[in-house]
Order: sequence, then structure tokens, then C-alpha cells
Amino acid sequence: IIEDYASDAFNQKAVGQLFYYKDNNQIYLYSPYESVKNLIAVRQDDAIIKNTLENGGTILVYLAKTKIYNWSFLKEFEQIISILPDVKDEKALLLIEKIRVYLGASKTARGKQSSLLVNLLKKGIVLHHGSIPLKGRAILEEFIKSGHAKICFATSTLLKGINMPFDIV
Repeated sequence: IIEDYASDAFNQKAVGQLFYYKDNNQIYLYSPYESVKNLIAVRQDDAIIKNTLENGGTILVYLAKTKIYNWSFLKEFEQIISILPDVKDEKALLLIEKIRVYLGASKTARGKQSSLLVNLLKKGIVLHHGSIPLKGRAILEEFIKSGHAKICFATSTLLKGINMPFDIV
């Protein structure tokens, strides 16, 4: 039995991460230690994101679920997605196969949501939202935590206590 103990609450924020906000093709940079009023305008193109990916970094992009469902994020991030090489790591490919089988996705069919998810995984791109069944999300989170994800397009469900290793949010 512990008779004398103490606890502290740590007011800790995301350490070492940069946060970007895109509005009308203008990208703003902010720190978790600054108020939203102090947004700093940065480059209007996606050079920061491209540079991060080309140097082995990772990106987490929060989207509305409708942008995932109607696939409009594919057009918005087309240039960034196009620079990603195919995943070659055997452990990553096993996880991709595991999610493909679990979702019942065809190995060749395109156009279905589950096939899109699997095809994007082959580029290191994860789609994460609350409508993906729990077991499927667990496989996706294992893919991310294992370091295979380069970009994750997620809804705010990823904010609910899941610690994922992304360099830019």
C-alpha cells in the first residue's frame, strides 16, 4: 500500500511539431504555444509539405468526412500524392494485405471505397475516420505506428486520444 504519493499535471503540448492551416490557397503556420490570432503567412504553394515528404517526414491532414467520402481530397492533394513512391517494405505489405482481406477489397477493382483505401495504403497514405470498423482502424493504426504511413488523411476521430508519429499536422 502506498501511503504517501503525489501527482502533477503537466501542461504539455505537441513538442517539435509545426501546424499549418490552409485557407483560400494561403498556408499559415502556427505553433501550439501561440494563439490562433498570431498566424504567420508562409508560402502559397505546397513546397513545405513536399520538402517534408522528400526528406522522409510525415504529414497528418485533418479533413471533413465528406472530403474523404467524395474523394475531393485526392484532387486537392494530387501533386503531393504523386511524389510518393510505392510501399516496398514487407511488413507494410502484409498489413496492407491484412486490411484488404478484412475489408473484402478486390486485388484489382478500383472505385470502391475499400479499394481506394487499399490502393492509397500502397503509396503510404492512410484514410482514418470513425466509420471504418474498429478492427480496420486497429490495422491502420498499426501501419501508422510502424512508420509506414507518409500521409494520413483523418477526421477529428484521430484526436480522441491516439498518439501518432507525424511531423506536420
